[in-house]
Amino acid sequence: MEIQKQKSGDVLEFKIQGRLDAYWSDHLTNSIEESIRQGSHKIQLNLAKVDYLSSAGIRVLLKFYKQLSAIKGSLVVTQPSEGARSILAMAGLADVLISSAPSSAAQEVKVVEPKRLEKQNAIYYVHDVAPGATLKCSVVGDPKKLEAGGFTDCQNVAFPESTFGIGLGAFGSDFADCHERFGEFLALGGAAAYLPTDGTNVPDFMVSEGALVPEMKVLYALSGKGQFAQLLRFDAKPEPPGLVPFADLVEMALETSGSNLVGIAMVAESAGLVGAALRRSPAKNTSG
Repeated sequence: MEIQKQKSGDVLEFKIQGRLDAYWSDHLTNSIEESIRQGSHKIQLNLAKVDYLSSAGIRVLLKFYKQLSAIKGSLVVTQPSEGARSILAMAGLADVLISSAPSSAAQEVKVVEPKRLEKQNAIYYVHDVAPGATLKCSVVGDPKKLEAGGFTDCQNVAFPESTFGIGLGAFGSDFADCHERFGEFLALGGAAAYLPTDGTNVPDFMVSEGALVPEMKVLYALSGKGQFAQLLRFDAKPEPPGLVPFADLVEMALETSGSNLVGIAMVAESAGLVGAALRRSPAKNTSG
């Protein structure tokens, strides 16, 4: 990413060129913070040469929009490229950031009390999200191409809230744009995240906002469509050993669903986990 600053009166303009993703959003954050510390409270972001915004980039814009508004300053997006304008519009933020119009009120979220179940190693809280709902799983792409010398194409896959997926993919416009960055991704609950293999080593992510739905360029993946019937939360009991075996989680999922076949997607923190990450895109030597 390239950032150029130009001062005109009390307005500081940032001309930005490149992708505004998770990696480069930190650089933009540091640059804006430095300018604010130096007294610039009216900032314009020229996005004429920014074709891609991830959720990380959008959050940077919102952060400083709110921060500067609170001190009677302003942050305005000017001359957004077609791609940047489209993403901001789908996220419901075009009027907020481009014209500085008041944002709409957040939708209310209905809270439903969960069912509490106590077992030997943990306490579980079962939320009935969509009783009787089912999932349909399918395979996207062909992983055998890894053995045949790499990939020369990809598929565009959208991941709305009713879809989840895990596999190899990237955020971008097409295969040529993504071929050096394809990495492992996970999509769930209207959010998608992946680890680029271009050396940045910073996970990038996209979260559903308004009409904006995360889309991945996918080499291959396992994808599920439908709704999860239940949301299961758990806390390990404090007494020794304070651990919850994975087998216990599977058993609880089977028990609460009343089925002998379940689909599980889990987000959790863990300690002492040993893993591996893809270091090189399997499509790096093919630009399509």
